[in-house]
Amino acid sequence: MKETKEKQGLRLSEAFGYGLGAFPANLSLQYRNGYLLSFMTDIAHINAAIAGTIMTIMVIWDAINDAIVAVLADRTNSKMGRYRPWMLFGSILLAVTTTLAFTSPGENPTVSIIYFFIVLLVLCWTQTMFTVPWQALNSTMTTVPNDRNRLLVFRQLFGTIAGILVSVIVMPVVRSAGSEAAGWQRMAILVGAITILGGVLCSFLIRRKDQPEPNRKVEKFSWKTQGRIVFKNKPLLLCAGIYGALYLMMSVVQTINIYFLRIVFGSTKPISLVGIITLVFSLIVIPFMPKLIRKFDKVKLALAGFIIYMVQPLGILVLKGTFLSDGYAFSNTFLIILLVLITIGTFGNTLANISVIAFIMDITDYTELRFGQTQAGFVNSCVTLLKKLSGSIATLLIGFGLAAVNYVDYTHVTPAIKNMVTNLYIWPMLFFGAIGIVLLILYPLKKQQVAEMREELKLVRENN
Repeated sequence: MKETKEKQGLRLSEAFGYGLGAFPANLSLQYRNGYLLSFMTDIAHINAAIAGTIMTIMVIWDAINDAIVAVLADRTNSKMGRYRPWMLFGSILLAVTTTLAFTSPGENPTVSIIYFFIVLLVLCWTQTMFTVPWQALNSTMTTVPNDRNRLLVFRQLFGTIAGILVSVIVMPVVRSAGSEAAGWQRMAILVGAITILGGVLCSFLIRRKDQPEPNRKVEKFSWKTQGRIVFKNKPLLLCAGIYGALYLMMSVVQTINIYFLRIVFGSTKPISLVGIITLVFSLIVIPFMPKLIRKFDKVKLALAGFIIYMVQPLGILVLKGTFLSDGYAFSNTFLIILLVLITIGTFGNTLANISVIAFIMDITDYTELRFGQTQAGFVNSCVTLLKKLSGSIATLLIGFGLAAVNYVDYTHVTPAIKNMVTNLYIWPMLFFGAIGIVLLILYPLKKQQVAEMREELKLVRENN
């Protein structure tokens, strides 16, 4: 009993350390999602459709290798434990490949296409090496629901800070260099340094929760068993679809944002301002999320989050005519309006994101109860697989949309380009937001069902 209590007890330093893993997991991803397509089109001068296709292929590969890394990590039993070796070496390799992704190989388009294809292939693998094992820790570090919620808070808080850090410093760092190309690379090096620091600290602080298991018997791998865990697991499939819809909304707005601000809105000021507002907002809201999750049904919170998030594209839709009119000019009034819309969207995104991530711990317990196996890494990877597959649509959609109106770079703007960029900001978010809401209505693990499931699982664990 003492050993069990010690294993389940969660120290503040461990929760904090787990949260630090959000820097390697999110920093490079936020930088890549927000600016890599723009770097490829505007700096490396790759056709927008080709650049979008390359990124889409890479995200699909990223989704597929999630399951591969998850299976390998779940079956690892090294001197450093199960997941920490992957996290430590993954964060170092991720820093290197992020820098290479924001380095232009020269003026030859063919060489650039081959270069980015190879670099992004490796980048996606190294991102997975860290992220999938790190996500699995949320379910394996503790079985206590309140402690899991604490981990979620640190995960979301540090993840938000990582995204904000990118948005606040990216343009000042880019402008500080002698050229824009050198500025993007300088920012990538900074991202890489923080990625390594976060990965090392996270791996060190959570070491008590991921120790070697000399007596652990690794179950024989079977694709049939793994397939059954996925395709006969309704909560997992629906959660993957919900997370996929949410991630697609996030990916679309992240990718199109730099184009929208430069081409339609007329200023990149909101990038830094939104980061500051989001940081203040997150520090206020995120710490209350465990109480909200305990008090309310997670499904209802996620539904509310999706609906609130959709206010952001609806607001742009209302303002579309103004933005596209000949008389439009950037002003502080429009800046305030946009900041209000983005703040509302951030609140909705925060509610939905934390609630849906909390589903995954429930699904891990459901999988253990119904299938007799605890595969936290694999369950997490299955959810993120569809999430990433959905996100891959964003770069493809935006790349082909820009190519359809003959986009070259942000210095060559036509009314057709402005209209396309605005539509890409609005309609994908509304469409996939509606899909997420439908899937949430169908999701079976409501508050009462989760409580009953945990009581049943408790008895099963005691009997075993």
